[in-house]
Amino acid sequence: MALTLKNAFEATFRSNYRFEDFLALKLEQTATRKKLGGREIVQPNAELKAYLRFLNRFIFSYADVVDEAVFSYKKDASPKQSLIKHCQSRCFYKTDIARFFESITFDDVLQVFTNKLSQAPITDWPDYQAHLQSLVLVDGRLPIGFPSSPVISNSVLYEFDQAALAWAQRHDIIYTRYSDDLIFSAQHDEVLKSLPQRIEKWLNDFYDGRFKPNPYKSFFTHTGEKVKLLGLVIQPNGHISVSRSLKNKIESLLHYFIEDQAVFDRLLAQHFSGNAVGLMSMLSWVQSIDQPYIEKLRKKYGNYTVDLFLHGAARL
Repeated sequence: MALTLKNAFEATFRSNYRFEDFLALKLEQTATRKKLGGREIVQPNAELKAYLRFLNRFIFSYADVVDEAVFSYKKDASPKQSLIKHCQSRCFYKTDIARFFESITFDDVLQVFTNKLSQAPITDWPDYQAHLQSLVLVDGRLPIGFPSSPVISNSVLYEFDQAALAWAQRHDIIYTRYSDDLIFSAQHDEVLKSLPQRIEKWLNDFYDGRFKPNPYKSFFTHTGEKVKLLGLVIQPNGHISVSRSLKNKIESLLHYFIEDQAVFDRLLAQHFSGNAVGLMSMLSWVQSIDQPYIEKLRKKYGNYTVDLFLHGAARL
């Protein structure tokens, strides 16, 4: 039996929302604009957010993506998974795309809808294409703040990812992308030197110059220096961990938790607004990146202290 958009909608929302209301929804009535750090964030209300997540689940998450290279906005994908491919390399080039989401236009999204959603299980979604596009675009752009924007953006760069990966494989280079962060690595730096010009050419060829590399976030580096990428660190032995500054913060908090409760409380207020759950969340994230470091903390500060903040900080 074919799965229609109405079938999927009613099975998902039951009586909470009506399909007719979904089809009649106007974006301007369900989203508010805010300024944050000089950028406009468009915040959907609860109803629109639920609809966009529904569309992600049944349509947008099936958009074409170069799975071998892309590690963002997919199930079981993460910055660490992206970096694992690079951990045995010696030389690196990293850049990102300036103002990526805001640079994605109606035409880019139309290309995704028209050519890159053939795997979606909903059989009749093209009948609603105009309405779906009206829900994911604001002023003809992909807005920051919508649940649908990251997933759609992954597929917008499909042609770029194909070209970059094919070229990298021909030259014994590793290429991965996490959102708009582009990482290339190799055993020697000579093969990486042409990348700034090549990346700019690929972006111009595929997107008519709408996307530009960010010169302020572009750099070459190599082992022997601190290789910090995607907020993580590739150590000289290839091990992936978190930054030394974050480790210092963690270790200071754990030390004073044991030795001086008043200082601990001040640090907790400084870093986590006094909420121990924030420390618990950070430690849980660090554990997902670097379990051996968590074991070092246990040896230094004791199993009870570390496990308290990994599993029991909400009760503090």
